[in-house]
Amino acid sequence: MASSRDTNPSAYQEMFVNELRARREASGLSRNKLAAALGCTPQWIAKVETFEKPPSEGLADDLDTYFQTGGMFRRAWEKHVEARKHGLIPNAVRPLVDAEKEANQINIYEPLLVTGLVADGGVCAPRVQLWHSCGQNRRTGIDQDGTSGGSS
Repeated sequence: MASSRDTNPSAYQEMFVNELRARREASGLSRNKLAAALGCTPQWIAKVETFEKPPSEGLADDLDTYFQTGGMFRRAWEKHVEARKHGLIPNAVRPLVDAEKEANQINIYEPLLVTGLVADGGVCAPRVQLWHSCGQNRRTGIDQDGTSGGSS
């Protein structure tokens, strides 16, 4: 089975992993001991340290609590997630993504086909009803050829 190792980790993921490994080794902890203290498996720690899996939000919070880093792992994880999102979005689309974050309304327009307005040979040409506002509302019928059909 092929390895699912991340071949292009973000700089923030590298910093996260390097800091994790450095703090674990400085504390004299094996992966097994750190995993037991955090409540996860040593395989999970190994996969994060070898870039096989990206760090999770929960792991970042647990590491901050265990090593008392004041949120350093959490901030690195947030930056890593942001970098991954930007890496998935082409440069030409990024201004639209930024604009969408500030939008308070997004409209979606679709083409609409109204059937029955054009008939064969003009035999069954329907009348289009237009509403005019000239001080009072009245309905005026206009035939398909544009001539007035009178007021109704």
